[in-house]
Amino acid sequence: MHTELAKAHQNPIGEEAAAIIGKCVHCGFCNATCPTYRILGDELDGPRGRIYLLKQLFEGAPAGSKTRLHLDRCLTCRACETTCPSGVRYGRLAELGREAIQHATPRPASSRLLRAALLALIARPKLFSFLYRLQQGALKLIGRSRQSPINHAPPQTVPETAPRVLLLSGCVQPAMTPNTNRAAKQLLSRLGFQVTELPPQCCGAAAWHTDGTSKAETQAIHLLKTCQPHLDSGIEAVISTASGCGLTLKEYPTLLADHPEWREAAEKFSTKVVDLLEFVEEKLPDDFAPNKPYQKIAVHTPCT
Repeated sequence: MHTELAKAHQNPIGEEAAAIIGKCVHCGFCNATCPTYRILGDELDGPRGRIYLLKQLFEGAPAGSKTRLHLDRCLTCRACETTCPSGVRYGRLAELGREAIQHATPRPASSRLLRAALLALIARPKLFSFLYRLQQGALKLIGRSRQSPINHAPPQTVPETAPRVLLLSGCVQPAMTPNTNRAAKQLLSRLGFQVTELPPQCCGAAAWHTDGTSKAETQAIHLLKTCQPHLDSGIEAVISTASGCGLTLKEYPTLLADHPEWREAAEKFSTKVVDLLEFVEEKLPDDFAPNKPYQKIAVHTPCT
């Protein structure tokens, strides 16, 4: 699919977008795995339709509310990339499209204010935790709280010589699902690893996926600075229990492409990042067994 870039888009963003669009062969295999297309049945709410909209945008069509609406509906799950025979990097194209639309036609002031407030709240874990506890307390008073009991069981003691891993707390997870990282630490220590958990902080994923690239870059650099001493000391892996965050962490080299001074650190960091399930699948011994008899469980695999 050839793209004639408009003069306004003859820049690195437009050139990268055109290169990605050029790999699309219109086959439509992507729609079969796209959750929004499968629910809404609208071609423009599937990857192929959004690629056409972005092609028109980079060729000079007005960046109207219609293009923004269909792009906003994209979950950035990238399920479409798993079925694309041409290797179209749709997720990256969506990010470039959002950035181009933001420059061409800024969102209404009310929308920008709401997004800024949400990002500011997410980036302040202590404030978020305080407000979340207030909400849960209010729901408890009216009998609607469904928060699970907190698991306070300590991790298993491991030798000081055991290999070490770095566990990222995330920004909202410690407040909303505190059992997640507690269970992760218990499992990792059971597998024989020392676990160092970072204090809660935002990795930049939320900002990057909501037009806030510069804010995401700042948050990514801050996290890299925090992790650098651990990377230098020879940790085995950087583990994320939030898959959406993990996806962004692995793509720090792309996010920080305009910061050459951080390129090497971002690449070294991204090679160490693994999802908890990726790490456990690799390290779980054949004779590993839980303390209790096996039970049937239901697993909801995240879209990322």
